[in-house]
Amino acid sequence: MNKINRLSIIVGAVLTIGTAALSPASAAEDKMMTKESFMSMEKKEMSHEMPFKEGAFSDAQASGKPFLVAFHKKGCPVCASQKQALNEIYANPHYKDLKVLVVSYDNDTASLKKFNVGMQGVLILYKEKNEVSRSDALVKASDIEKQLQG
Repeated sequence: MNKINRLSIIVGAVLTIGTAALSPASAAEDKMMTKESFMSMEKKEMSHEMPFKEGAFSDAQASGKPFLVAFHKKGCPVCASQKQALNEIYANPHYKDLKVLVVSYDNDTASLKKFNVGMQGVLILYKEKNEVSRSDALVKASDIEKQLQG
């Protein structure tokens, strides 16, 4: 019995040490996967969004595809929620070509005047040169999708 107890203790210790030895590598892999997932999301987001510039606006109009002009302010909770909702939309293959031109509500007063926007969180949907719809403070992906379909 004494030999069996010692053997059990040794096997248990080896298993514990083996598991502990694997944990740091496993944790590193988890971090790596998380970082890769984040980078993938970031690239996906970047492919849809770009800062508003007149040339980008003209190109989007000429493309013939619907696009959004979004007015976002740093530190705005509505804008942050709206951005999360937009990220959900970007994940939908139906919207793989959607472009969003982001106007800095903090810095781009000329565009605020041009588009007659007086608050952050506004989304303007364009199809070619025509403004199709305008919304403010939409923070659910389903509501933004309704606007995109209109």
